[in-house]
Amino acid sequence: MNRIFIIISLFCLLISSRAIAQSSLLDTTHVFSSHVNVDLRSGQVLADTFHIEISASSLKLQSTQRTSEFPVENVIGTWTDISQAGELTFDILVLDVRGKGRLERVDGSLYLTIDLSERKDWMKRRFTLNTTMP
Repeated sequence: MNRIFIIISLFCLLISSRAIAQSSLLDTTHVFSSHVNVDLRSGQVLADTFHIEISASSLKLQSTQRTSEFPVENVIGTWTDISQAGELTFDILVLDVRGKGRLERVDGSLYLTIDLSERKDWMKRRFTLNTTMP
């Protein structure tokens, strides 16, 4: 009897953990545009337009001049509804530089921050995001 209870309990735990994992915000790629971003080093507001794609495996930024893709090593946090306040943090690695990405909704606005400031002149920017298309 105890064996059956343990097996059923483990089965229920497995199903519930899969349901939680499958309800992650990053189960699909989210696509945004950004027309305003801030250089967090200088405070300068930049009016560049970016096409931004965010998934559990990468952050991709595309402007008219170039495309940058940042592999995601780890996603920290749980956030299931992008229309509500929340945050996810990403560990990213570019060449030999470790950095952070953060997707967050604060006071109704959606932001992506990319911080590669481990290197002196590398990116540390906050993008204001518009137009989400899962």
